[in-house]
Amino acid sequence: MKNKLILTFVTLITLIVSVLIVASLGSFSQQLTGIGVNYVVAASKVQTQTPAFDTSNFHDPLKIDNKYYSLKPGTIMTYKGTDEEGNSMRDIVTITNDTKEIQGIPTRVVNDNKKNPHEGSWESGVKGAKGGLIMLGEPKVGSTYDQEFAKDVAEDKATVLSLDDNLTVPYGSYSNVIKTKEFSALEPDVVEQKYYADNVGDIKEKTLKGSKEGIELVEVK
Repeated sequence: MKNKLILTFVTLITLIVSVLIVASLGSFSQQLTGIGVNYVVAASKVQTQTPAFDTSNFHDPLKIDNKYYSLKPGTIMTYKGTDEEGNSMRDIVTITNDTKEIQGIPTRVVNDNKKNPHEGSWESGVKGAKGGLIMLGEPKVGSTYDQEFAKDVAEDKATVLSLDDNLTVPYGSYSNVIKTKEFSALEPDVVEQKYYADNVGDIKEKTLKGSKEGIELVEVK
């Protein structure tokens, strides 16, 4: 999948959080920090896998505590791996204290300092773009959901493949890891898998075809 500046909302299902993407701003946008890309997140109580946007669903939007994708301000996650061409790369993700209002909802800004971000932008509610999910609040094997939708710009989807993987990355060893598959009609030859660990989040990304890109978590501080 292309590296994008992702504007994200997080959905609360009972006491569980699902992560919703509602916009993506490219490397040329005013939200750019250095050569990285940013995304912003919030929390809501909507219960559908690919929800319609409704401001009434956002009760405490800056409390983002999905155990597989929690975002605590000040956290810095460092990944190492290879880019699309197989060259060594480092990706630093910083959960900032900054916020940005999107469609009347305060959201958390996250900087994803990828080495070579792709350009492209979209925002939910603008020109027909719609939000989607990064991580379900109650993931189930076989569930497929939209991650983002902006026609001809961002049409990523994901499917939950398993809930009980065991995986070791440089940062540690984990059980009951969630594995997802990501794909897009805009890049039909590219398929990516991502792995999420309880109380850590995204620990590994691996492109299975169409690219040599892949990263693993090496440090959290």
